[in-house]
This record gives sequence, C-alpha cells and structure tokens, in this order.
Amino acid sequence: MLFVPLSAQDVRTSGQGAPQSASVGSRTITGKIVDSESNEPMVGVTVTVVGRIAGTITDGNGNFRLVLNDATGSIRLRFTYVGYETTELPVPAAGGTLNVSLNPVGVMGKEVIVSASRIAESVLAAPVSVERLDAVSIRETPSVNFYDAIANLKSVDMTTTSLGYKTVNARGFNSSANTRFVQVIDGMDNQAPGLNLSVGNIVGVTDLDVASAELIPGSASALYGPNALNGILVINTKSPFNYQGASARFQAGINHVDNRDRSPAGYLDAAIRYAKAFNDKFAFKVNLSFLNGEDWQATSRTNVAGTTNTSGINAADPTRNQDLLNVYGDEVSFTITPTSFNLNGIATPNVGNVSRTGYDERDLVDYGVKSFRGNVQLAYRITDNIEASVFYSYGQGTTVYQAANRYSLRNFSFQQLKAEIKGDEFLVRGYMTIENSGDSYDSRFLAQNINKTWVRGINLATGPNYGQDLGVVPEAAANNTWFTRYAFAFGGGATGRGFTSGNDADARRFADIGRATPGSFLFNREFERIRGLTDFRRGAKFNDQTKMYHVDGQYDFKKLLAKTSLGENLSVLVGGNFRLYDLNSNGTIFPDTVGNDISIYEYGAYGQATYKLFDGKLRVIASGRFDKNQNFDSRFTPRLALVYEVVKDNFIRVSYTTGFRMPSTQEQFIDLDVGTARLLGGNAAITKPYNLTNNAWTLESVLSYSRAVTVATNAFVATNGRGPTTAESAVLARNNAGILKLYNAQPIKPEFTETYEVGYKGILKDKLFWDVTYYYTRYFDFLGFQRLVRPRTNITNPDGSPAPNAANAPLDLGTGQSIVYQLYVPAQGTVNSQGVNVGLEYALYKGYRINGNYTFAELNLSSNDPTYTAFNTPKHKTNLSFYNRNVVRNLGFNVTWRWSDTYRWQASFGDGQVPAFNLVDAQVSYRVAPIKTVVKVGGSNILNNRHFELWGGPTVGAMYYVALTFDELFNN
Repeated sequence: MLFVPLSAQDVRTSGQGAPQSASVGSRTITGKIVDSESNEPMVGVTVTVVGRIAGTITDGNGNFRLVLNDATGSIRLRFTYVGYETTELPVPAAGGTLNVSLNPVGVMGKEVIVSASRIAESVLAAPVSVERLDAVSIRETPSVNFYDAIANLKSVDMTTTSLGYKTVNARGFNSSANTRFVQVIDGMDNQAPGLNLSVGNIVGVTDLDVASAELIPGSASALYGPNALNGILVINTKSPFNYQGASARFQAGINHVDNRDRSPAGYLDAAIRYAKAFNDKFAFKVNLSFLNGEDWQATSRTNVAGTTNTSGINAADPTRNQDLLNVYGDEVSFTITPTSFNLNGIATPNVGNVSRTGYDERDLVDYGVKSFRGNVQLAYRITDNIEASVFYSYGQGTTVYQAANRYSLRNFSFQQLKAEIKGDEFLVRGYMTIENSGDSYDSRFLAQNINKTWVRGINLATGPNYGQDLGVVPEAAANNTWFTRYAFAFGGGATGRGFTSGNDADARRFADIGRATPGSFLFNREFERIRGLTDFRRGAKFNDQTKMYHVDGQYDFKKLLAKTSLGENLSVLVGGNFRLYDLNSNGTIFPDTVGNDISIYEYGAYGQATYKLFDGKLRVIASGRFDKNQNFDSRFTPRLALVYEVVKDNFIRVSYTTGFRMPSTQEQFIDLDVGTARLLGGNAAITKPYNLTNNAWTLESVLSYSRAVTVATNAFVATNGRGPTTAESAVLARNNAGILKLYNAQPIKPEFTETYEVGYKGILKDKLFWDVTYYYTRYFDFLGFQRLVRPRTNITNPDGSPAPNAANAPLDLGTGQSIVYQLYVPAQGTVNSQGVNVGLEYALYKGYRINGNYTFAELNLSSNDPTYTAFNTPKHKTNLSFYNRNVVRNLGFNVTWRWSDTYRWQASFGDGQVPAFNLVDAQVSYRVAPIKTVVKVGGSNILNNRHFELWGGPTVGAMYYVALTFDELFNN
C-alpha cells in the first residue's frame, strides 16, 4: 500500500459531496484509492475514522472527501472493501490528501463485523460462527434479491411460503413464522408482533439500501435477549453520510415458464434511493421500491384425511372422505349411518365418513404478489462522535402466508418509527412497530363459508313435490342439508333425475346442485362478501392492529478503560431494554374482545467483558443477561467463550452458551378455530374454559384406537358374515378404549437451552479459508404442541373422578361428536440436537474462486413423547459456488448450486415429507463504468427443478431476470 500525505495547501475537494469550504476549527481529508495490482480506481471503499462515527465511501473515480469538525488531534483512517486487506493509516493533524492502494486478498475471513460480540472484530476472531453478506456480495448474488441469497450461507434453512414471503432459520426447528430466530434491521426487530411472522422480504429493506447482513447461527440470547434462540440476522442499512447520491435498480423477470400451473408471468422489482449530506452535519436518505409478480401456487391434492384431524376416523371409502391438502372446505365431514337421517321412505345408506366438496386454493387466494416499501431517515452529527437520527418506514404488501391455514395477506402493512442517538461508545434507541392485517383473510374459512351459503335444500316429504329444490337454506343448517342431500341420492332417492344410487360421484353432484362454482357471479359475490366478515362462523377476515413499543441502550467503557492500565486488554459493555406488546386482533386471533385488553411487558439487562491474555493470543469473553416477562419467572442466560490464535490467522474457539425464548404472543394467547382444529395458547386463562385436562385424548392414541376398531370390525365380519349392529359396534369400541391416552395439563414456560460448541477458523497461505463447527444443544421446557381430541361426553369430573357416561365417550369418535384442539405445551423431558457446519473457500488463479459449505443437523427426542417438536430440518444440506468478479475488465459471473436432503415437516397446517431437491442459480454481470451502471442477467433455479420446501406449500420453479443498477449518480 502507498500512503502519500500532502500539506494542507494541497488539499483538493473531490469525491463525496459538493466542494465545500472547511469551517473554522475543522479539517478536510481527501484522497484516492486504487487496486495495488491493477492501479484501477476502487469504487465503494468504506473510509471510517477509527474510534468515531464519521466516515464516507469512494465515488466512481475512487475519490473520497471527509470533513472533521476538530482541527487538531491525531486520528487514523480505516479502509475496508470486500476481498481486500483492511488497512489503517495515520492522518496528519492538519488534514491533507492521501493516495492509498489496497492489496487484494486470496480469500475472505478478515472482514470486520459487529454482531457477534456487539463490538468490532474480524470474522476470524469472532467467538461464534458468523456468516456475512456485504454490499458487493449482494450486488453480485445470482439470486433474485439479497434475501434469497441468505439461503446459500452455511447452516441456513430458507423456507419459501410464497414468492413474497420467505423465512430464515438456523440449527433446526424451522417453521413458516419461526419465532426462534430473530431478524433486526438497524436495531429494530422486524417481526410482526401479533401475527408472529418476520416481514423479511415482503415489506422489509431493499437491496439498494443494504450495507451488510450478518447472520449468527445458534443462540444469541446473552446479548440480544429473548427469542434469539436459534440465531439472529442483523441487517445494516447504508448511512446517508457515507452513501450519497442517487441509486436506482430495475429488475424484470419471468416465472411459471413451463405452463404447469399457469401461463408464464412477468415480475418487476423497481427501487430508488437518494441520500444527501450538507456540511457533513446534516444528512437524509429516502428509499422507495415497488414489486409486482405472480405467486407460486400450492396445488397438492394429497388426501390427508385422518392424519392431522379426526375426519378420517372409521372412514369407509377414501373417495368419499377426502381432505385434500390444498383444497379447502372438504375438511368438513360427517359419518352417515342408517340412523343419521329420516329420508321419508328412502333407507338411509350406511355410507361412513363423507366430506364436503371443496375449492382449490387457486380459486380462493390472491396470487398477485405486490409490495410497496418506503422509508426516510434524517440524521444530524452533533459532533464527530455523536449522531442523532429519526427514521420512519412504511411497507404494504400482498402475498400468501402459511401457518395453521393458508392465509391471503392482502394489503398487509407494517410501520416502524425510530429515534436514536449514538456515539462511538454508546447507543440509546426507541422505536414502535405497528402492524395492520389490512384485507387479509383465511382461505379455509372462506371455502367453508361459501359452502355454507350456497347449499340448497330438498323436499323429503312424499307426494308430487318429492325431491323438489327448496332453495338456499340458513347457514346454520347448510352442512346438515348437504349431507342429507348426499345420503338421499346415494340411497337411490334421485334415480328418477338421472343420478345413480350407491355412487359417490353422482351423490356428490346431486348434493352440489346450486353450489357456487369458481368464476360464476354467485361465487364472486359471496367471495367478496365473506372475506370481508371477521366472524369465522360466517366470514374469513382476520383483523389485527397489534403494536409493539421498544426502548434499548448500550454503553461501551472502552474510553474510560483506556485511561487505566487495563485498557489495552480489557473491554466491558452493558445494555438493557424494555418492551411492551399491545395485542389488538379484535377477537379474530386472540380473545381480545371489548373489555378484555391483552398486553405483555418484558425487560432485560446484559453485560459483557472481554479480556486478552498472552499478548492478545487468547481472548476470554464472558456475557450474561437477566430478563423478566410479566407472565413468567425471571431468567439469567450466561455465555462464556475462549478464542485462541494458534498461529497467525488461525483461531480455535470453545464456548458454553445459554439461550431462552419467551412464548410468542400467539403461543400464549391464541384462541382460534381454524377448521381442522382449534388452536389454543398455553396461558391458563385460555385453556381453562375448554376443560381439557383428563377430558381429552392425544390425537396419536385416537388414530391408533381407530385402527384397532377397524381391525376388530373386520374380524367380526369375517367371523359372522355380517356387519356388527350398533350395540355390537359399541362393544368393539369399548373393548379397545384402553388404547386412548388422556392429556394432563402442563404449564407453558419459556424455553431454555444449553449449547456446547467448538470451532476452528483459519486461512492457509492466503488461499484457503475454512470454518468448522460442532455444536450440541439441550432444550429444556421445549415449546411444541400437542393435538388433542375431546369428546363431547365428559371423561372425568372436575375433581378427577370418572364422569357418569365416561364409558360412552369413545363412541363419540365414530359419529363425529368430538373436537380437535392443538395446544402449545412443553415437551416431556429434554430435547437434544447436534450438528456440524463446515465452510470452505479457495482462491484459484486470476480471481476465480470456489466456496462451499456442508451442514449436518440431527434431533434426539424420546420416542414416547407425544409433543410435536417440528424440527423441520434436513439432516444434510450443502451449497457450492464458483465465481469471478472480474473475468475480464468489468465482466463477472457467479454460479451457485444448493442441495437439501429430504425431511419431515410438522406444523399446524399438516405433517408430511418434503422430498430432497437441488437448485442452480447463476448470473453474468457487466459494469458500464462511464454511466455507473451494472447490467446483470441471471436466474434462480435455472434448471426449473419444481419443488416445495414445506408441507402444503407452493411448488417453486425457475425465475429468470435482467437487472439494471445505477449507483452513485448526482453525488457531486
């Protein structure tokens, strides 16, 4: 590197910002940064003052300009850029002009990060495994956007619920909402506090404004508090002081290219960013973006009757009793027996379980993905060491979200308002989050209630009007009328009208007469009416405007310690926060009806000390955090880590980490009938009214009981040559009742983990970087869920004694007289998981690089524990990338291959196997330097390997795109 300080008379104004006169008592530093090998100017190099918040970046010609408010005093500048050595240089007291050349490095690993310990340190020396995306990596990713690129980091699971909604997770226990993994943008938690989903890529930050994304797999609770149990993603946006000028990005693409689900559809993503600083004291930035496309579709017709609900119990014919995975309304079923109906002369057939005709998801949800995102930040530098800012963001989107059901999030909005003051050694921040579900609705209830509205009655009296259509019947009687019509036709009552008896298709066709068909006027009218009603007995809309308020602060004692003999080796920081949730679902998610307000507060404080031994070769990092939630006992979570530099640029780390997770707002207070089951939070105030303790059986035992009764019934038929009478069936049922297992209440608690981890990170001959980690985690009071079946006949009295008709309770299971509940409960005993993460990067010749990673994850759970843990993670997965940022001048490429092993998915929506899949992403980019433009052509899943990533989720195919990025325009 070359450092040429010049005299104050040689200072030239160039680079960031318009030429300005330095104010009295200030100094100006300018310079140019080039590549030491090619001597080419370097664009976007970050220039910061060590120990201050002041900084800037180089412009399109490699120039920078920095004005400091103090005129004297020694300072050092730090120059950082991905793929180059981080360099620090002293600056003359009077300022001057610097000519700096940066040396390329063979591999990554020396980047400076903050997330691991909340202090600046290199990736190599961090006490945990850290994955990082910077602005250059984001610009060059072959994925459609930076959020998708996170899927290629090691140990990461990315789950696609829809084109507009994806979730990030690490180290197992994945879900479509994922409350064990925290995502923060500029210090703000971006989880919707009521719906419990991280808004991520639908109304989050745009690619243009992302400076870096740092991901820590594993517990980060000791520093970041509740819920950072499996990891944290820290996204930092670009400072309006450092990144000035106008930037724009226009990306057009196409998906559904194979015409399988629909004809090819266009995709547009446009964003602009503008930032400006005045006198290096005041700055602002504005971001606007718009996205429009057609979603991936969920089209599975797998029959899941009897796997996650009781509709399949004692099913006679699977063609009559179908609960198709992505068809809704057909989960409503009834067992038709000779005593079910009085058909006035027509013998009611012994049909068994019959389900209603449902509607395909594509006819119910809005597959048009839309997103609008906008934010503004105003920042003022009080001094070179202190900056105050206010920030406001608003996002609105339409997409599909999957949890207990598939929800059409229409015009969902998310607002955040933040005020912050920070210095090099302190931070104070307060923000609020406001979510609004907009016009969102539940597709399953939409289908069920359209079915209720349009079922028609028949005249079952004898005489000339026998079988006459009586028109629409009241909603309360709709399902009963439909099953009556079905039984009437199945038993031969409609043969005179051309419907064959004993035929499911004909009986169903007769029962469906007058039913609203997709696309018809009636369907469209009822669709609009029902999705606007919030009562799920008649409508489908959920209405949530939950708010969250958060205040936090942190202080680093480095300047105070610098004045002592300990300052060179010891660093200490402390911090704390307070948070308040104000639930407001208007009774559609929580029982927060008028006069029953629900709010939750929690607070916490943490501290961390780092001490260097043996001339800095060994670092000891000790952290601890205390937290209290109003509904649970207080919790202390410590972390201890040792990091030792074995040889230069090679570090071994050993750590003991604890973590915890407060039950989410829904896990505590949800009370929602989702059609297939009633979801209940674990708070006693929610569960007590349903009297489940010793009055409900586990679903697994109910299904085992059903199979046993079926076997016994078949044996009876084989022995007697006839089917059992009602009384004989009751005897068979009671004989197998011992299989049923009662549920005993378990109080909900915060989860607590202990993780033992060892890792090694190193660089060999500046060519090979590796990061190897093994971890073993124990989960205490692991929060899963149990599915219960409660018969309408009580099993026990409140005092625990058998109820008078307890012996008849199993008979409810054969007649549909039972209710399914899904209840959040702690697992019985300890849940253990372990895993291995391996990351490698190798620098080939002339800028070609190859990197890859492998992740192994395994769950250990007692086989007799009825709790669903929802590990939802492949045992093996791997990623491999091959790229060169400069094959020839300004031309680069990147090809990434990702493979995932098969895994079992468990969730409220249903359980099933996700097959293995492999994907290839690729891009070629060219930088047109004179007009500061990058042209990128690429695609995600370019081989169009159709796959799904969660049970019941959409089938994801290829997406191809062309992107134009204009950067740093009008910044002079």
